[in-house]
Amino acid sequence: MSWEDLKKSRAGSAAEELAAKKLSIADKNLVWMEKSFGEAPAGKRSLWITMHGGGEGTAEQNDRNWKGYYGRYEFPPGSINVAPRAPANSWNMWCVEWLDGLLTASLPTWCYSAAWIQIAFI
Repeated sequence: MSWEDLKKSRAGSAAEELAAKKLSIADKNLVWMEKSFGEAPAGKRSLWITMHGGGEGTAEQNDRNWKGYYGRYEFPPGSINVAPRAPANSWNMWCVEWLDGLLTASLPTWCYSAAWIQIAFI
């Protein structure tokens, strides 16, 4: 599938997911926070994805880690920072088997958010 076809096919669902800051597949969810830094021409934003640490704690502990981690960094003008909440509260919170589907689905959504980015940094 070409990038143009992907943009067209994902535009409606991406807008809904962005408004909710939540993507769901079956009974699994990925939620995130995002922040833009300065302005950029259409298609020229850079996307920075930051993933918090923690794990092997309660949902409340990992929520605190996620919220405490978010916003600590400044990014170049024209950037957007997306900070997903770890999808599991286990020691391997970013390596759970079912995460691949959520991340694969979320990347086009986040690119839509960044007004069709030029480059992504993880």
